[in-house]
Amino acid sequence: MDNNFMSLSKGIFDIEVKGICKRYKIEPVQVINIIDKNIIKYPNLIKRITERRAGEDITRFKEYKIFIKDIKKQIYYTLRQYHKDKNCEINLKTKLGELISTSAPADDINRVILELMSTHVSTQERIPYYDSFYKKLFDVIEAPNSIIDIGCGLHPLSYPFEKQKANLKTYLAIDKDPSVINTLKIFAPYVLPIELIPVCIDINEITWTTYITNMDKFDFAFMLKLIPVVFRHSENLFIKLTEVPARQIQITGNIEAMTRKDKIMRREEKILKKFINISGKTVVDSFNNENEFGFIIG
Repeated sequence: MDNNFMSLSKGIFDIEVKGICKRYKIEPVQVINIIDKNIIKYPNLIKRITERRAGEDITRFKEYKIFIKDIKKQIYYTLRQYHKDKNCEINLKTKLGELISTSAPADDINRVILELMSTHVSTQERIPYYDSFYKKLFDVIEAPNSIIDIGCGLHPLSYPFEKQKANLKTYLAIDKDPSVINTLKIFAPYVLPIELIPVCIDINEITWTTYITNMDKFDFAFMLKLIPVVFRHSENLFIKLTEVPARQIQITGNIEAMTRKDKIMRREEKILKKFINISGKTVVDSFNNENEFGFIIG
């Protein structure tokens, strides 16, 4: 937008920006940038603003209300994207592959792994808590020989493979996102001799017996922030997940909504407890961090 229009529109969107930032997990500068990029698509609103009379309230007009509704919709769907910066992620994946293939120092590789974890919304949220997350986990469960991680995202990048090499043999990572699976395939050689097996498949298409040919069950399953999402979309899939062949499972939910500053823990907990009841398992332990809570069941 030209400087003249920016001057004329100054202050018009201030209340909306504050309201959006109060409700959504977004900074004012991000909202302003989205407004600036999109207002060109609303010539009638631009005309209203440039021709407005002194004291005229632009916010009352239909053009303004349609524009703000569109902005809020864009912000909502932007915040729901798990991948924060796809170009950055691609560059980091390339760099990770190069470092692993040339046996670069572990510190260099781990630095890139941490940067990659930061590109994925769900994984990025846990970064400050991973040490306590795993300490709590291994205080409760025996070190597993086999793991299945359903709807894994980039979570396997955080797993303490080095500390588990004496016990862990297989880590099956399942996600329907090809980008996630591609990252994990690049990462997999780094954790050898542990076999990290990334599989790109929709959970609806999984046949559990396909993955337990050499065992009766997995020792442990991760279902991090998965159960409430599945429950809201498919009752049949929700039931299917209660039948996952694992001796123990970690299930979690969000304390606060992904996009909005709304507390949803009570709703999520109700769903997790329904899952526990249907699965026939019992609670072994519970945990809670800043924006995630859940149970270990077995």
